[in-house]
This record gives sequence, C-alpha cells and structure tokens, in this order.
Amino acid sequence: MENIKLENNTIRLLPSKIERPKSYINLDVKEKATDKIMLEIYTEGENLIDGNLKIRCNLIENNVSDEYIKEAIEIFLNFCFCSIPINKVYYEAYQNENNLIKNLMKIGFKIEADLKEDFYVEGRYVDKIILAYYRSIGG
Repeated sequence: MENIKLENNTIRLLPSKIERPKSYINLDVKEKATDKIMLEIYTEGENLIDGNLKIRCNLIENNVSDEYIKEAIEIFLNFCFCSIPINKVYYEAYQNENNLIKNLMKIGFKIEADLKEDFYVEGRYVDKIILAYYRSIGG
C-alpha cells in the first residue's frame, strides 16, 4: 500500500519504498542544479489480459510548473504505449489533486468514474476519480 498522508486537507502520496514487479516503469523528474526529484511517475502493475496499465504521479515539490508536469506525463505515456502491448492507461486521483486532474485532462485523459467517499484516510472518507487514456487517443 502506498504511503498516504493528509496535509492541509490535501492527500499526498509519499514516495514509496515498495519493491516493484519486473514490469515496473518509473520516470523521475529531477531538478538539474540539485539532482533533487521533483516529480515521480510510475506504473502500478499491468494487466496484459485486458490491456490496462495503472499509473501513479507523486508531486514531490510543489513548485513544478503545469507545463513541466504535462510534458513529463506525455513522455511517460508515449514510452508505455510504445513498449507494452496495452490499450488503456488509467489514474486514480484523490480529491484535492485538482491540478494533476487538470493536467491529465489537457493531455486527453477522460473521467471514467467519480466515486464519492470511496477511500478512508486519517479518520475520514474522501472522493476518488478514475481517469483513463486510451491508445486510440494518441498512444
């Protein structure tokens, strides 16, 4: 399970130390001057039977521009669709990930489900939105 923390009514997914399966793909976006990781995008297992791939995005530093986030996700998607026989990439966004949701939708992700009070964290239920990007859109 991911490390999840509630900070100022915002859910933050903390970098995980979980050992990933061999099919795991990771993209770390680092600041050139400090070599510090600013953004982490990774797969969370693939299901080649039905052709789905779940991804996660961790914004480690808050000062990463929308354009930078968008470009990193586009590079990641292109790599996934070119190297794995998948049809769909999906992302489970938690409430207050509005900036990331906005960037995913600019790329072409569509909302597939809006699950109210679906996830329990630190004593309360929060909403989850499932967004998907299909190979036919641009992969």
